[in-house]
Amino acid sequence: MKNLYLSILVSMIVPILVLVIGDGLYAGLWYYFTVPVVILGLSAAFKLTSSFYTGVSTAIAISFIIYLNINWTAKIQEGLLGLGHMFSLPGAFLTVMITAFLLKRKNNRLPVQNLILGFFSFAIGFFLNQIFICNSCLYCGVLSF
Repeated sequence: MKNLYLSILVSMIVPILVLVIGDGLYAGLWYYFTVPVVILGLSAAFKLTSSFYTGVSTAIAISFIIYLNINWTAKIQEGLLGLGHMFSLPGAFLTVMITAFLLKRKNNRLPVQNLILGFFSFAIGFFLNQIFICNSCLYCGVLSF
Protein backbone atom coordinates (compact mmCIF):
# COMPACT_ATOMS: atom_id res chain seq x y z
CA MET A 1 0.00 0.00 0.00
CA LYS A 2 2.90 2.34 0.76
CA ASN A 3 4.18 2.06 -2.83
CA LEU A 4 0.73 2.93 -4.15
CA TYR A 5 0.97 6.27 -2.40
CA LEU A 6 4.44 6.68 -3.81
CA SER A 7 3.05 6.01 -7.28
CA ILE A 8 0.44 8.73 -6.83
CA LEU A 9 3.07 11.12 -5.46
CA VAL A 10 5.36 10.49 -8.45
CA SER A 11 2.42 11.10 -10.80
CA MET A 12 1.78 14.48 -9.15
CA ILE A 13 5.30 15.80 -9.68
CA VAL A 14 4.75 16.75 -13.32
CA PRO A 15 1.46 18.67 -12.86
CA ILE A 16 3.10 20.60 -10.01
CA LEU A 17 6.09 21.43 -12.23
CA VAL A 18 3.75 22.53 -15.01
CA LEU A 19 1.89 24.81 -12.61
CA VAL A 20 5.15 26.33 -11.33
CA ILE A 21 7.30 26.51 -14.49
CA GLY A 22 4.75 26.42 -17.30
CA ASP A 23 3.26 24.05 -19.84
CA GLY A 24 6.09 23.46 -22.29
CA LEU A 25 4.04 21.01 -24.33
CA TYR A 26 1.05 23.35 -24.65
CA ALA A 27 -1.21 20.38 -23.92
CA GLY A 28 -3.13 21.67 -20.93
CA LEU A 29 -2.99 20.49 -17.35
CA TRP A 30 -5.55 17.76 -18.05
CA TYR A 31 -3.00 15.89 -20.20
CA TYR A 32 -0.56 15.45 -17.29
CA PHE A 33 -3.31 13.87 -15.18
CA THR A 34 -4.97 11.82 -17.92
CA VAL A 35 -1.92 9.87 -19.14
CA PRO A 36 -1.03 8.33 -15.74
CA VAL A 37 -4.68 7.75 -14.83
CA VAL A 38 -5.42 5.87 -18.07
CA ILE A 39 -2.24 3.78 -18.17
CA LEU A 40 -2.17 2.99 -14.45
CA GLY A 41 -5.93 2.59 -14.25
CA LEU A 42 -6.15 0.05 -17.06
CA SER A 43 -3.08 -1.87 -15.91
CA ALA A 44 -4.57 -1.97 -12.39
CA ALA A 45 -7.07 -4.51 -13.72
CA PHE A 46 -4.23 -7.04 -13.48
CA LYS A 47 -3.92 -6.41 -9.70
CA LEU A 48 -0.14 -6.44 -9.54
CA THR A 49 2.08 -5.30 -6.69
CA SER A 50 2.12 -1.57 -6.19
CA SER A 51 5.84 -1.36 -6.97
CA PHE A 52 5.02 -2.13 -10.63
CA TYR A 53 2.79 0.97 -10.75
CA THR A 54 5.48 3.08 -9.09
CA GLY A 55 7.90 2.03 -11.83
CA VAL A 56 5.38 2.90 -14.54
CA SER A 57 4.59 6.29 -12.95
CA THR A 58 8.28 7.10 -12.68
CA ALA A 59 8.80 6.37 -16.36
CA ILE A 60 5.75 8.46 -17.29
CA ALA A 61 7.05 11.38 -15.21
CA ILE A 62 10.51 11.14 -16.77
CA SER A 63 9.05 11.09 -20.28
CA PHE A 64 7.06 14.24 -19.48
CA ILE A 65 10.04 15.99 -17.90
CA ILE A 66 12.32 15.22 -20.86
CA TYR A 67 9.81 16.67 -23.31
CA LEU A 68 8.97 19.64 -21.10
CA ASN A 69 12.64 20.42 -20.53
CA ILE A 70 13.23 20.69 -24.27
CA ASN A 71 10.81 23.60 -24.51
CA TRP A 72 11.66 25.05 -21.10
CA THR A 73 15.30 25.48 -22.16
CA ALA A 74 14.88 26.18 -25.89
CA LYS A 75 15.54 29.59 -27.38
CA ILE A 76 12.85 28.91 -29.96
CA GLN A 77 10.16 26.61 -28.60
CA GLU A 78 8.69 23.77 -30.63
CA GLY A 79 4.95 24.44 -30.72
CA LEU A 80 3.90 20.92 -31.71
CA LEU A 81 6.44 19.00 -29.63
CA GLY A 82 3.63 17.64 -27.46
CA LEU A 83 2.33 15.66 -30.42
CA GLY A 84 5.55 13.63 -30.41
CA HIS A 85 4.85 12.67 -26.81
CA MET A 86 1.19 12.01 -27.43
CA PHE A 87 1.78 9.81 -30.49
CA SER A 88 4.46 7.80 -28.64
CA LEU A 89 2.03 6.72 -25.93
CA PRO A 90 0.38 3.81 -27.83
CA GLY A 91 3.67 1.89 -27.85
CA ALA A 92 4.13 2.51 -24.13
CA PHE A 93 0.55 1.51 -23.38
CA LEU A 94 0.94 -1.71 -25.35
CA THR A 95 4.17 -2.76 -23.63
CA VAL A 96 2.81 -1.92 -20.16
CA MET A 97 -0.30 -4.03 -20.80
CA ILE A 98 1.75 -6.94 -22.18
CA THR A 99 4.13 -6.79 -19.21
CA ALA A 100 1.25 -6.58 -16.73
CA PHE A 101 -0.40 -9.60 -18.37
CA LEU A 102 2.82 -11.61 -18.23
CA LEU A 103 3.48 -10.62 -14.61
CA LYS A 104 -0.05 -11.60 -13.63
CA ARG A 105 0.51 -15.07 -15.04
CA LYS A 106 3.82 -15.49 -13.22
CA ASN A 107 3.93 -13.01 -10.34
CA ASN A 108 6.72 -14.40 -8.19
CA ARG A 109 9.01 -11.41 -8.55
CA LEU A 110 10.46 -9.25 -5.80
CA PRO A 111 9.12 -5.68 -5.43
CA VAL A 112 12.36 -4.23 -6.84
CA GLN A 113 12.03 -6.45 -9.92
CA ASN A 114 8.42 -5.33 -10.39
CA LEU A 115 9.51 -1.70 -10.10
CA ILE A 116 12.20 -2.19 -12.75
CA LEU A 117 9.84 -4.13 -15.03
CA GLY A 118 7.19 -1.42 -14.68
CA PHE A 119 9.69 1.32 -15.48
CA PHE A 120 11.18 -0.38 -18.51
CA SER A 121 7.87 -1.64 -19.84
CA PHE A 122 6.76 1.97 -20.30
CA ALA A 123 10.18 3.32 -21.29
CA ILE A 124 10.94 0.74 -23.99
CA GLY A 125 7.49 0.94 -25.58
CA PHE A 126 7.55 4.73 -25.51
CA PHE A 127 11.06 4.92 -26.94
CA LEU A 128 10.44 2.44 -29.77
CA ASN A 129 7.20 4.14 -30.77
CA GLN A 130 8.93 7.52 -30.56
CA ILE A 131 11.75 6.41 -32.85
CA PHE A 132 9.19 5.36 -35.43
CA ILE A 133 6.91 8.42 -35.11
CA CYS A 134 9.60 11.09 -34.82
CA ASN A 135 11.59 9.78 -37.77
CA SER A 136 8.83 8.90 -40.19
CA CYS A 137 5.63 10.85 -39.64
CA LEU A 138 6.40 13.79 -37.37
CA TYR A 139 9.29 16.10 -36.56
CA CYS A 140 9.96 16.08 -32.80
CA GLY A 141 12.70 18.70 -32.67
CA VAL A 142 15.89 17.46 -31.03
CA LEU A 143 14.27 14.03 -30.52
CA SER A 144 14.24 13.38 -34.28
CA PHE A 145 17.41 11.87 -35.69
